[in-house]
Amino acid sequence: MGSLLTLTEANLLNAPINIAILGDAKRLIRRIHILKSSWGYTTGQDLSDDLMITELDSEPSENEHKLWPPDYWKLVLSFFYMQVSFFLVSLAVIVANQLTPDKNTHPPLPDVVLDNIPRIPWGLKLTEITCMLFAGVWILIVIFHKYRWIILRRYCAILGSIFLLRCVTLCFTSLPPPSKELPCSELFDGGPWEYLRRARHVWSGMGMSLSGVETCGDLMFSGHTVTLTILTLFINEYAPTRHNALHTVTWSLMMFGVFFILASHSHYTIDVIIALLVAFRTFFSYHAMANNAILLGVKGHPRDRRVYMWFPIFSILESNIHNKVPNVVDPYITRLLWKQANVLRKFYKEGEYKVLDYLGYELD
Repeated sequence: MGSLLTLTEANLLNAPINIAILGDAKRLIRRIHILKSSWGYTTGQDLSDDLMITELDSEPSENEHKLWPPDYWKLVLSFFYMQVSFFLVSLAVIVANQLTPDKNTHPPLPDVVLDNIPRIPWGLKLTEITCMLFAGVWILIVIFHKYRWIILRRYCAILGSIFLLRCVTLCFTSLPPPSKELPCSELFDGGPWEYLRRARHVWSGMGMSLSGVETCGDLMFSGHTVTLTILTLFINEYAPTRHNALHTVTWSLMMFGVFFILASHSHYTIDVIIALLVAFRTFFSYHAMANNAILLGVKGHPRDRRVYMWFPIFSILESNIHNKVPNVVDPYITRLLWKQANVLRKFYKEGEYKVLDYLGYELD
């Protein structure tokens, strides 16, 4: 085992191994790096002395539990944080809809893309169907991923933080609707309870037009684009890299979804561009910090107080994650599914025999 973990790409390509295909060598090195992480060693750490002394006698499950502890209470905290953000942004949507300029007296702003694309009324609904499809794929990845609790709380934290920022951008600047044909909910005269009731309707319907939510003041920035982009990024980050078709299809559908958001004239182009920038920047910044031991203050490094100041939810959720989370399938789930498949196969086989016997066929 010690000799395996000390192998480098040069060792694989040269004698005595002499792997002829460079791609095979790189894939093997990637697997070795994942194995190193599961045993608690970083990529740049010298393994030779430690492996000669310890010979890796400890159980891998214990090391994995220390490197990537599930911490279920953190998942509960991140989920609560996301739901609070969703409700606040729903309330911000109602406030922004009340402040929206009258589309009969305020024409849409000039937009190079929208001015040259005919409006497709069902475009936004098609994007929402794509989001639900991506959500189903993401749920399957979470179910089969060995470290599902960590990646799920990261999803909640990132999405909650972005929508918390969206609360601010919605309330301060009111733009006229991008299209006069865009359906908008009527203005109302009511107190705080009416605002809360309407916000609850938006929150329970997840802000989707498929659930009957019709607002036209929540423009800067696009929540549909953020949701679609974040789901795409998480699917491609935590799905197996060998599934190239899945990555290609998700990126292609994401681009089509963004196009149909613009084609439905539900958002200005700048709304979509800002949403893409915020989603990509937040996702990659979070994961870059999560994989940086110096920022997290682990392995003898001092803590960076700026991270705790500007991103406190990150500091809480990632405080004891010492390595990059590997994409590993949970063996318990695979064994359980394989066992159930064998049971079903036996059940259908016995049922087939009974049917053949009833029809008068001779059974071997």
